Amino acid sequence: MLVGKSLPEYVVIRIAIWALRLIAPISLLYCVVVFIIQPRGASDHRWPLPLEIWMIAEALFFLVVYLPLRAIVQEPANHPAPPPKAEREKLIRKCFAHMREPDLYLSKWFLGAPSAEIKRENIKEFYAWSLMNKTYEQLDESEFAELDNYTELLEERLGVQFEEGWGTARPLRGTLDSVPIQHRPLVWYIIIFVVERYSSILLLYNSFRFHRLPLTSSVATFPPRLQSFSRSRSASRHVSYWYRKHTSKSRAPILFIHGIGIGMYAYVDFLVELNKTDLDPNRDGDVGIIAIELMSISSRIGAAAPSAAELREEIRKILNSHGWDNVVLVGHSYGSAVAANMLRDTETAKYVKSAILMDPICFMLHMPDVAYNFTRRKPSEANEHMLYYFSSTDMMISHTIARRFFWSELVLFKDDLPPDMPLTVTLSGQDLIVPTAAVWAYLTDDAPRQVNHEDCEWENDRLKVYWFEKFDHAGLFASKGARRGIAQVARRHCE
Repeated sequence: MLVGKSLPEYVVIRIAIWALRLIAPISLLYCVVVFIIQPRGASDHRWPLPLEIWMIAEALFFLVVYLPLRAIVQEPANHPAPPPKAEREKLIRKCFAHMREPDLYLSKWFLGAPSAEIKRENIKEFYAWSLMNKTYEQLDESEFAELDNYTELLEERLGVQFEEGWGTARPLRGTLDSVPIQHRPLVWYIIIFVVERYSSILLLYNSFRFHRLPLTSSVATFPPRLQSFSRSRSASRHVSYWYRKHTSKSRAPILFIHGIGIGMYAYVDFLVELNKTDLDPNRDGDVGIIAIELMSISSRIGAAAPSAAELREEIRKILNSHGWDNVVLVGHSYGSAVAANMLRDTETAKYVKSAILMDPICFMLHMPDVAYNFTRRKPSEANEHMLYYFSSTDMMISHTIARRFFWSELVLFKDDLPPDMPLTVTLSGQDLIVPTAAVWAYLTDDAPRQVNHEDCEWENDRLKVYWFEKFDHAGLFASKGARRGIAQVARRHCE
């Protein structure tokens, strides 16, 4: 995160959020007073013309854009078909086998409810959603019997006996619960526009070219994007991307998938660093880069995110359009979940020679930490407030997580990886989203790590894990040394 935990940062971020939240009510109040309550004597209360135009624009944006969209994003999710029964049982047994901190498992999935209020039917309600993509009321008799079996397995794993019937506890059911959103004023999207122009200029300057969507899709994105008029078209109708030409004959190109934020903004320096490490005159050409854009998690208003299967297919089309069939797959945060979906699919996995997953949310996704920390935790520290307001409750980001994110499609276990495929993982010791200590233990088979505020690493024949003790989520992109180090790792993967 760009914000830490210090008191000055806390004060700044709370003031910034408070100011943004006040814009809509002040704008609405001004318009009501000037144009409705006292229209005849409005001249006595008018603000300077530029400020008045801004207030009117903000009020209209709230009434005409935000309120209708707030209702639309609450529409039910289109759940994919659940895995077959045999696959469900295999998945649940795998989850129980790799359950870290089992005492906290139910506590977070049931939002801190007392254990006495978590009874047998509550457990089945939770598994109806998480394993079958259904509500409790939609289950048939055979499915009830199946969930009884899973409940008994959970009792055996936790060493408890659940009471019969219902308790007052209700589980976190991401794609069935309401979508948590907060209003963003029009001025926020102006800031997004400026930030994007800055990152776009840097990418263009560093030999990247933008491949746009059809204009009909581009104009549906707000704020508008100047690069939508690029001459280069994406092979996908739903996914745009930045492209650097691949000319090397001996090395593989890189496919990069970003995480939640403001598009490529947080990653520009990293992508530029990849460019810099490719300037050795003894090389046989440039390593190409495709940086996929996921607009639904980029702090904008636009089309809903494609399904996991659709996105996988769209990325395959893009790779085919450039003749790339042997790439180094690099994913950060949410991008690691997209990467996991690609790696678990036999068709798209054929395109990947090796992978680098940074701050990955895909490992241990059956544990409640990622879902709870991103969508339900009450913020207290400065970085938590920033995450909650600017990401967790952003309209399209929240809709993507609450209506397009199905954990069983995006979770990654070690045995899901293609045999002999090299994998590098980076973990941040102060990560406010990912349970990195549990992920380290799972990936390294419980290898001890240095805990005295020191970085460390672990590796075996095909897996290497880096631990950055002092970094928060995405903190490595703010560190020149870490960026350079991971860029060098990526280049080694390309060899």
